[in-house]
Amino acid sequence: MDDRFRPIYRSIYDARTTRQGVVGIRAAYGGAADAGVGDARLIGQAIEQAELQDGARTRVLREDAKALLAVNFEDLVLYPLRRGAPISTRETLDVNVRSDIRMLVERGARRAPRRAGGRPEISAREIIDALSESWSELRVGQHAVWE
Repeated sequence: MDDRFRPIYRSIYDARTTRQGVVGIRAAYGGAADAGVGDARLIGQAIEQAELQDGARTRVLREDAKALLAVNFEDLVLYPLRRGAPISTRETLDVNVRSDIRMLVERGARRAPRRAGGRPEISAREIIDALSESWSELRVGQHAVWE
């Protein structure tokens, strides 16, 4: 990726995973300003944890991959489910989101080029390919948001 784009994608990711960013986004959607702050924290933690394996950072999510995961899980998964559909429990949905993000990152890592030190650097393209490959296995898919 051209280094000029890294700070742009980093700012998108930060806007989706920090309280300040989420409050502004929710206000734009017409929802309660603080709605989604917990979701932003959940998504940010899930993305950061997905880079780890046995407590070590064994793979690197590029800024565009982090932004893609954050925007998609915030806007296309959690926001609609929290607003428009009854769901079993918050804990179940949170576990499903964490699991799906980890699966997408792991599958993206399989096809990602290796950086110095042998760690894969996962781009948004690898995440999109992993999403396509894993569509029927997504745990959040059980809520039939896209059917």
